[in-house]
Amino acid sequence: MSTEGPNSDHSSSEDSSRLPRRKKRLGELVRERALYAAPTIIIVYPLVGFTLGYLTVRFWHWPFWVPILTMVMGLVQAIRELHSLSRKIYGKDIE
Repeated sequence: MSTEGPNSDHSSSEDSSRLPRRKKRLGELVRERALYAAPTIIIVYPLVGFTLGYLTVRFWHWPFWVPILTMVMGLVQAIRELHSLSRKIYGKDIE
């Protein structure tokens, strides 16, 4: 048998756990997922560009500067992709 009153610490923690959680809106979920995607885009696009450039040099004997060029092109494409993604999420042009 418990002698705790309505002002005890245990009852207040139970009341707070009974409150419904606020559901996230679709826009908030999209923004969270975009934040996860941004570092991946910045890392992977130039890496893929460099790898493709390296393979062209190795197997087709193209000039040695091709991997550097394709890596820079991958970085430019990553920046364009992030800019496009931010315009879709926020609905305005970020400058």
